[in-house]
Order: sequence, then structure tokens, then C-alpha cells
Amino acid sequence: MRNVHQIGKGALPIQTLLELVENGFITADESTIKPSSIDLVLEDNIYEVPGVFQVEPGKNVLDMVKSFGQGVHPFSGGMLQKGKTYLIPISNKIDLPKSIYGYANLKSTSGRLDMHVRLLADKVPWYDFVPKSFCGKLWVLVSPKTFSIQLNGKSSLNQLRLFNSDTRLMSEELEQVMQKDGLLFSPQNGELFKSKIRYKDLRVRDDDRSLLLSLDLQSKIVGYRAKENINPIEYNCNEKYLYSDFFEVIEKPKGNFLKLDSKSFYILSSLENVMVPPDLACEMAPMDDRLGDFRSHYAGFIDPGWGYGKAGEEQGRQLTLEVRVFEDMLVKHGQPIARIKFEQLIATPDVQYDQIASNYTKQVGPKLAKQFKM
Repeated sequence: MRNVHQIGKGALPIQTLLELVENGFITADESTIKPSSIDLVLEDNIYEVPGVFQVEPGKNVLDMVKSFGQGVHPFSGGMLQKGKTYLIPISNKIDLPKSIYGYANLKSTSGRLDMHVRLLADKVPWYDFVPKSFCGKLWVLVSPKTFSIQLNGKSSLNQLRLFNSDTRLMSEELEQVMQKDGLLFSPQNGELFKSKIRYKDLRVRDDDRSLLLSLDLQSKIVGYRAKENINPIEYNCNEKYLYSDFFEVIEKPKGNFLKLDSKSFYILSSLENVMVPPDLACEMAPMDDRLGDFRSHYAGFIDPGWGYGKAGEEQGRQLTLEVRVFEDMLVKHGQPIARIKFEQLIATPDVQYDQIASNYTKQVGPKLAKQFKM
């Protein structure tokens, strides 16, 4: 009988994910397995659909597409046009044990290109969710909002995280970890040395097991605003495009505020440096609309060991924010802009984020997607 060794309760680390693959619960290439997530790889066939839709309970995704009555047929070539919506099957096969469930998040590159990506699962009415004992087909709904995207080679737009229990840290646990190890750090007078932020020192907090991050508008470059550009961007490439053809620089504002246009897409940055200890994972969560009507992230997962360094020598890094406001909005330095939640792992991963090759390991301030050269 197939089984998987489990040590504790919470999110599954890389060694347990590899066990799931070895025992036939998931098909995945070892290179796609990260410290606490699995990159989901797209198939070649692509369906253009009329818009985003919800799966009916008990109904397969492809049957839903056929029911639209518009003769939807798959095509290949990988070109995703801005402003359209596409359905793409996932090549990974999933047959989860009864104790394991999953959530999906965008990859950083997808978010920084302003792509909206939602995971669909056969017979499951929720987005980005794979229930316990699931056995079926996974799909993604993709809507490029700012740039047309050329998929090339084996592409992965999102990642799957697996759990055996909900063990997000409670407020008291957050306070203890922040006091002992530190989760948030603030630069002192612009120097490299950073000071640990204590839970009681947070100016604004929800007291809902989350930490609020604030906006940095004091750096020399505070962000980037996307330009109109009709040229498609190849997804699988590094530093192929000159950033200035696609983005304009936003320098430190002369006044106290920066105006964000509801029709534009922005890359901004948190003021705080975030550090994720090797025994924890972190998720960016939606902001409470009582703090503003905007979206500040698309890529919502931060792997264990982010900002920790190879051996604990780092004190966090700023998080890049993918921002869209739903009405013209004035924002100020230090304003709450994003929300993160920390969660327990069943065991410390054998490999942490800062120990692997990544395009975003050394980011300081707002960082564009890997396709752009500065």
C-alpha cells in the first residue's frame, strides 16, 4: 500500500513532496520541486474561452468548456493575447492521499508580468484549491492584463503547495517568533544593518494571525509603471528585453504622496525586509478593503528560507509588490500595502530558498520580472 512519511502537521517540505512523487501520488520532474512547493507544468494545448468561469460541483472542466456552446477548440503555438482569457491543461497527474490537500499560487514571474492565473480542478467549485483524496485533471485560467505573452518550452505559471493541517501561526506565536528570530526588519538610516521589528512595535495590525507590510516611497527608485507595448514577451527567457521599452521608472516623489492610476499596472516594494525562517513558510493574503480598494500581490507564496541566507547570515529582503488599484488612489510612504501570514511546516526542508538558484534572491527594492535587463 502506498504511503508517505509524515513527521508533524502543516505544510509539506521538499523531502515529503519528493516522497509523494516517488510513491505515485503526483507526477513531477525533480527540477520543478522547490523547498515547499511544486511548479505545475503546462501542456501544449490552449483553449481560448469567453471569460473566467467557476467549475460546477461534480463536473469536469472540459465538459464545462463544451457547455459554453461556442465551439471552443484547442490550439497550439503558445501565444496569449493581452485582454483575452485562456484555459490550459496541467501536465502533472494528481492522486492525493486522504490526508493531503493543496492550494495554488502564482509564480513570481507570472505576477510581475501582470498575468492573472487561477487553478481549476475537475469537479471542484473553488479556485486554487485541491481537496483531500483528489484524483483528476488540473487546469489553469490565464488572463494577461498588460502584455501579450509567448509561452515557449515547458512553462509553469503557478505552483502547488500541499498540507496535512492548517497550522498558520496564531498572534501569540507570531509575537514569540518575532521576538526570538525576527520576521520583519527595517533598515537603519539607509545602512545595510537592519533592526528587528517587534510585534508590539507594529503601527497597524489586523490581529488576525497576519502581519501588515507598508509601502516604500523613500528609496531613489520606488517602483515601475507599465507602458503600452504591443510586442509580446517570451515567458522562458532571462534579460532579453530592455526594461525601458516596457516600464517607466517611478522615482521618489517630491511631495508626500504618489498617485496611482486605476488603468495602470505598477511594480512597487515593501518598506520592511521580510525573513522567512527555514522551519516556516509564508503566504501573501488579500488586503482588507477597509484599508483601500486595491490589489498588491499576484504571486502569493514565499518559500522557507527567503531572506535567511545560506546559513542564517541575512536579515530579510524587501518584497516586490504587483499593484493594481480599482480607483485612482493617493498612497503615502509607510501606508499599509500588503498582508502576509506565516505557517508551520511538518519538518524543516532539506533545501531552503536562499540555497537554490533564483532570479529574485538578490533583489533590493522593486524588482522586475526576469525577462528584463536593467
